[in-house]
Amino acid sequence: MRTTTAQSPAGPGAAPSPPAGGPRIVADAPATAIRAGQPFTLVLRARVPSGTTVAFPVGPDSGAVEAVASSVGETRPIGPDSVESRATYRLVAWDVGARTIPFGEAVVEVAGAAVRMPIAPVPLAVESVLPADGAAEPRPLREPLDIPVAWWRDALLVALALLVGALLVWWALRRPHGAATGARRRRVDPQAALDALARLGLEGAGEPARLLLGAADAVREALAQAHPSSRVLTTEELSRASFSGVPMSRLLSLLEDADAARYGRAPVAAERARRALAEARALVAALAGAGVVDRVGAA
Repeated sequence: MRTTTAQSPAGPGAAPSPPAGGPRIVADAPATAIRAGQPFTLVLRARVPSGTTVAFPVGPDSGAVEAVASSVGETRPIGPDSVESRATYRLVAWDVGARTIPFGEAVVEVAGAAVRMPIAPVPLAVESVLPADGAAEPRPLREPLDIPVAWWRDALLVALALLVGALLVWWALRRPHGAATGARRRRVDPQAALDALARLGLEGAGEPARLLLGAADAVREALAQAHPSSRVLTTEELSRASFSGVPMSRLLSLLEDADAARYGRAPVAAERARRALAEARALVAALAGAGVVDRVGAA
C-alpha cells in the first residue's frame, strides 16, 4: 500500500483548518497499478484527539472511480489521548492511465467547533485488461470455415428413409383388414358352448336369465361365423337385414327377449329359459349351412 497525506494546503478563501499539529487525513492506496474493472481497497485515516469526530465522505467525487462498498466512521484508540478515525472504500476504476481520486472534504468537530478539511486527490495508476500487444480494437471476425459435407451422410439419410418406408409397407400388408379381422378371432363352437351352458343347470339354480343370455350369445356367434358382417349389427339393424337360409323371425324373437333381459332387466321364467336353449340349438344347426348376406338395410 502507498500512504499519502491527503490534506490540501489552505489558500485564500479556503475553509478554516485545524490548528497546526492538528488532525491530518492520510490515504492508503494501492502501491502498484490496478487493472480496469478490478475492485481495490482504499483507506482514509485521521489521527485526532480523543472526543473528536471525523465525518468522511461516503465515496469519491468522480464518475471514473466508482464505490461498490464503503465503511465510514470506524474509530480505534492509538494513544492515551488520541484515536484514529478511518473510512474504508471498495472501489472500481474504469478509465485507463494515471488518474486521481477526488474525495472532496471531511468535517472534523474539534472542541465543539466544526472544521472542514479538504482532502487532496489520491493518485492512482490504472492499466488496461487488453493483451500486451496493445491492440485497442477487437480483431476482425474470421471467415467461416468451409467444411465439406461428406457424401456418405446424404447416402445414409436416404438409406434410412428407404428402410423406414419399407417397414411401413410391411406393417401395412400384415395388418388385418375388414373380414380378415373376424377370421383371426379365436373360433368358438356355438354347439359346444350350448352343451356347456346346459350342463350348468342355471334354470334350476335360480338364474334363468343367464341361461337365456348365453343361448342368445351362442346364436349371435353362429350367425357371425356364417355371415361375418352381422357381427357389428345391433338387433334393430338385424331386423332390417335379410340372410339366405336364416329363419329371421325365430332368431329375432330370441335376440329381442335377450335384449329385454340384458338391458331392461325383464324377468325371465325358467320355462322360457329352457325353450330358449332348445330354440338356440335349432338356430345354430340351421346357421351351420347358411350362405352369405343377401341384402342389408332392406325394408
